[in-house]
Amino acid sequence: ALSHDGGESFPTVVELPSDRPLGRVATAHLDDARRAIIWLDQTGAATADIQLAIIDAEGSVQHQTVVASTVPTRRSGFPQLIAHAQSLVLAWTDVHRGDLRVRVKSIPLPPEA
Repeated sequence: ALSHDGGESFPTVVELPSDRPLGRVATAHLDDARRAIIWLDQTGAATADIQLAIIDAEGSVQHQTVVASTVPTRRSGFPQLIAHAQSLVLAWTDVHRGDLRVRVKSIPLPPEA
């Protein structure tokens, strides 16, 4: 949901297209008109994608893409997202053959629609 009054109310509910959402949501404030949102979307029994959506102030999806892959188990933790300059920085836990690795990726911001 989006608030336009500092969190007093949330009249705009935003529903993002996702086949099998697992949650683990994080957001980043881009500017007065846009927000970035990431979440896990299960793609198979042992795979999940980290989805990214950019929404505008009205709650319309301006851009959506897969930015990384991980596993759907709790070991993969909660991806983190921050806005920095003209990009997003994503950090997540990758589980590969039982080993845990922290991954970091810089994602250029798409142009405003």
